Amino acid sequence: MVTASHNPPEYLGVKFKDAAGGPIPQETARAIKRLIPAEAPDRQGGYQTVDLKAAYLEALARQVDLSALEAWLRDNPGFALFHDAMGGAGAGILQDFFTQAGLPCPVVPLRAEAHPLFHGVHPEPIPRNLAFTRSALEGQVPPSFAAVTDGDADRVGVVLAGGTYFNPHQILAVLARYRFLRGYRGRVVKNFAVSWLIDHLGQRLGFAVTTTPIGFKWIKDEFGRGLSRRRGVGRGGPA
Repeated sequence: MVTASHNPPEYLGVKFKDAAGGPIPQETARAIKRLIPAEAPDRQGGYQTVDLKAAYLEALARQVDLSALEAWLRDNPGFALFHDAMGGAGAGILQDFFTQAGLPCPVVPLRAEAHPLFHGVHPEPIPRNLAFTRSALEGQVPPSFAAVTDGDADRVGVVLAGGTYFNPHQILAVLARYRFLRGYRGRVVKNFAVSWLIDHLGQRLGFAVTTTPIGFKWIKDEFGRGLSRRRGVGRGGPA
C-alpha cells in the first residue's frame, strides 16, 4: 500500500500488509528492510490494476446482520446516513455497500471528491477538522448521523444530528456494549490511547480488557495469541 495516511503528502511511503489486511510481523518488517539497497536502482517495469471493491463489499456484508439492518431502516424512514470521506480513499464505499446489499439506506456524500490536499483540511476525523461536517448536520434530527473517514479510511469519527461530535472512545464503548448484549463473550483488546470507559464497561458487564502499547501491530499480535489459546496452543483462556 502506498499512502501518507493522515499525514502531509511529503510523508508518502509504502506500507506492507499481510494476507488478512493487518500489519506484518516485526521480524518480517526487519527482513524487508534488509533487502532495501542504499541507493534506489533505476528500473522500469509494468504493473497491473485489480478491482478489489466487490470482494471487499461482499466480505463486509458477511460481518453485518443485513436482515436486522433492513428491519431497522424500515422502522426509521426519516433516517439519513451522511458520509464525509474528507477527500480520501473511503469515498463511495458506504453508498456502494448499501447498493450491493440491496438495502434502502439513503447515503448523503460529503467531501466525496478525491482531493490531493483533502479539501484544505488535515484528513483526520477530529473536531478541529470537522466544521464542515458539523455544519451539514446542524439541521438534522436523530437518528441521522455522519460517519467520517480519514485519508486512507482506517480511522472513523461520528457527528450526530445537530452537529455534536461523538468521539472514537464513545464509539468503541457503544460497540463493545452492543456486542455484549448480542451474546458475544470473551475479552476486549484495546491500546493504551483508548479511554478507560472500556475498562469501566468491562467491570460493569463482566468482560476482561487487555491493554496493549499504541499501534495496530500490538493489537494484531494480541489477537493472534488469543486465537492460539482458543486452538489449544499455549496457555490461558479464550480471547
